Amino acid sequence: MTSDLKIAYIYYVVHGGNKNSIINAEKGFISALGYIKKTISRQLGLRYMPDLKFYYDGSFDYGSKIDSLIQKIKEEEK
Repeated sequence: MTSDLKIAYIYYVVHGGNKNSIINAEKGFISALGYIKKTISRQLGLRYMPDLKFYYDGSFDYGSKIDSLIQKIKEEEK
């Protein structure tokens, strides 16, 4: 969240990380934005609800790629 509590950044991961899945997840978040904000606002108890910004987090995909490369090197060494 920003220091003034006006924007909340939400990072998400999609299994597999292919472009279609990422796009569909983003569309789903945008479509459900009103419901998500209403549900969260009941529990936050803030004077106003922060604006929600959704971002795909590709670090898990990158880590998975690195892990598979390390596994491949280990197998080649045997």
